[in-house]
Amino acid sequence: MADAFVDRPNVWRAISGSANPASFRHELLLQLFERNLWLQKDSGCSRVILQDGKILCCFMFVPPGTPDISFWQMLQAGILKLLLIFGPSAFRRLLQAKAVEEGEINVEGAYRLERMVVEPSVQGKGIGTRALQLALAESDAAGHPVLLKTNEERNVTFYQRLGFEAAGSCGSVALGKRRRACKRLACHLTRRHARGHETVIYEFFSGIGGLRLAYNAAIKSGSDDTGARFRAYEVDEVCCHVYGDLYGASKVLAARREEPWKNAEQEEDELWRCSIDKLPDAAFDGADLWLMSPPCQPFTRTGHRRDVADPRCRALLRLVEALPCLKAPPKGLLLENVVGFQHSEAHRRLRFALEQSGYEVFETVLDPRNFGFPNTRRRFYLLAKRIKRSNGLLSGAHSDHGCPDGPPAVPPQRVDHFLKEAHDLRMRNALQVPKALLEKAFVEGWQLDLAVGSSLVTKTFTGSYGKLAYGAEGLSMAGPLLLDAEGKAPRTRFAFPKPEQWKHVRYFSPKEMANLMGFPDDWSLPGRLKCRTQWRLVGNSVNVAVVEEVLHVDNADNYLRYAAKRQKIRKDLENKALSGTEILPPASSAPASGKSPHIKTHEISLKGLVFHPEEPIDFDLQESWLWHGTRKEGVEGITSSDFDIKRAGSAAGTMFGRGLYFAESCMKSDEYTVADERGWYPLILCRVTCGRFFYCDWKRPFDHTDQLEDACHHKGFHCVLGDREKVSGTYREYIVFDNDQVERVAVSLKGT
Repeated sequence: MADAFVDRPNVWRAISGSANPASFRHELLLQLFERNLWLQKDSGCSRVILQDGKILCCFMFVPPGTPDISFWQMLQAGILKLLLIFGPSAFRRLLQAKAVEEGEINVEGAYRLERMVVEPSVQGKGIGTRALQLALAESDAAGHPVLLKTNEERNVTFYQRLGFEAAGSCGSVALGKRRRACKRLACHLTRRHARGHETVIYEFFSGIGGLRLAYNAAIKSGSDDTGARFRAYEVDEVCCHVYGDLYGASKVLAARREEPWKNAEQEEDELWRCSIDKLPDAAFDGADLWLMSPPCQPFTRTGHRRDVADPRCRALLRLVEALPCLKAPPKGLLLENVVGFQHSEAHRRLRFALEQSGYEVFETVLDPRNFGFPNTRRRFYLLAKRIKRSNGLLSGAHSDHGCPDGPPAVPPQRVDHFLKEAHDLRMRNALQVPKALLEKAFVEGWQLDLAVGSSLVTKTFTGSYGKLAYGAEGLSMAGPLLLDAEGKAPRTRFAFPKPEQWKHVRYFSPKEMANLMGFPDDWSLPGRLKCRTQWRLVGNSVNVAVVEEVLHVDNADNYLRYAAKRQKIRKDLENKALSGTEILPPASSAPASGKSPHIKTHEISLKGLVFHPEEPIDFDLQESWLWHGTRKEGVEGITSSDFDIKRAGSAAGTMFGRGLYFAESCMKSDEYTVADERGWYPLILCRVTCGRFFYCDWKRPFDHTDQLEDACHHKGFHCVLGDREKVSGTYREYIVFDNDQVERVAVSLKGT
């Protein structure tokens, strides 16, 4: 500790004076730290990182309520010895500095982080960061903030990356007999505990919590603590009991629509058994995210497609009605429903309410078969992100990704991968399909969806699975059956089994059903529930794994704005009239030069890979995979928020204007990278919509940057193609002047 602080002027001037030699300062600091650690030896406040008996890092992490050190304890530690060894001046400065520190900013109930030091020879290797992360996890678990005081301005950025916020700065400090301004304690930083950053999520039509499971799986990234509080809304009594058992949410009584609302502050997970359509607007205020899977019957053939006239649609319409009136509307919204919802009146009203309330919207249809599940449960998904104002660019625009007509993104696994190997006698009896039903289905000619272990597809499970009231017809309506004894001869999916095979025909168990619907391996319903009840609950839920992937979109705001900009560029390209310089139109050759505008990364196709049953790049828009090189700080800023056109040129030149620079070749982008402390050079792979090119083969483009920028801002162009390959034999560069033309996809780290 003394080695680390001996050459820091802001420390030794305040304690030892500026005239004393380094040896004097080192000895004073050594004695001071030794006595301080002795005083804290029984408090459990010391944190030390050792390697081969050598101290690499140490600091004090003092919990709230730890008693102050008494004068008697200071005497026992030999504090008066400092007076004899170093003289009254140094001793007086020490006491003055301590008095100033104790009188500065304090936070009630906070841990105090003090005397953080890393051995100089190992600084910059992440040791201090890891040590602090372990300590901060302790304070987060206890629900307390953390306060530290640093005398080095360069440390502020380091601590801010760990979640600290600046709380203030000091004034002057008395030094000797003269008062001199001194940045001894340059900045006070506080870090709120994890609960201060919790996301509040309202889960409407919560059922058995499938959307909750999907959110936790998408967000936690290996941690059991997602930092979120849930409020679940459900009218079904059995669902409420199961939800409470599984997730520990406490049930509360909900107010009716005309009654005043009192539950303004949510301190823990809540579960409301209520009718959503009877709640006041205030019951929907204050969430960061809405998750919902409304009843699908109003939009299905079996439900007669009554749409908004169906009483089961009232709850959704109530939410649509309340959304524009909320004082604190959600920042985001996810809705899952059956394919066909997007053509309904309910959908039209929802889209109108979202756009009027300032949301950008993205819609898609996904099939579990494209995610490795042999189960056809195609569903419609709507994602909405609230922005400051609505620009209406996505009005009426619908995307349909992941449809089963194309090759699967992840080939479905065999059905036997999802089967539970053993069942007790009671379960085996419940799973057996009654022989009388099979006989009736055979006589009446009902078609069965009969899977075997090697099957790669099964039909959708519904909440009516195993419901005997539907008789033989129900065997073909509510979901697939399983033939346990698979013969050697191949069989077709809908071929009716032979009578001697009927004893081997059974239902899927509730756990197997949940497996096929993407529920976690360690998840199960309470065993006290009847098998039929479990089927109903799981059949009415969502495919958890698919919803997880929908939610697991880093920087979704960036994607929504990218989709909106792409839509605008599509409209721009339909307008053929342009003014200004000769252009390089999409899919044509460059004028005069004869060079093809073909982007080299177009030669690489992602069709058929994960989440891409079809080609994800739209060649008509000159959409492309391109590289961007930067430094560590740039990666952190770009991945946590977005590209910032205002920072153009801050790390490199602006040969073609103040824009965002990309290249087909990672070798070109590598020229803009800077190594981090590990010797890694960061490259970002981006999807860029280039649109209409301004072709530039000028030898001195930096003399015409205003013209290049003006062409993209005002004259109908979207991207400058700087052909340095033609001019100087190097690489072509692509420059855009709008953040929203870029979607960052992945970060690649190149070692030295």
